[in-house]
Amino acid sequence: MNRSIEAMLDAFIAADRPSILLANEIEVALDDAYPDNDYV
Repeated sequence: MNRSIEAMLDAFIAADRPSILLANEIEVALDDAYPDNDYV
C-alpha cells in the first residue's frame, strides 16, 4: 500500500472525530492507486 495512503488511514483511525474531508481524500487516493479495482 502506498505510504501516503497508509499515513492518511493512520490519521483517520487515530482521530477522536474522523473528518469526512480526510475520508474523501482517502477514497480519491485509493481510486488513483487502484483504478481497475471497483471494490476498493
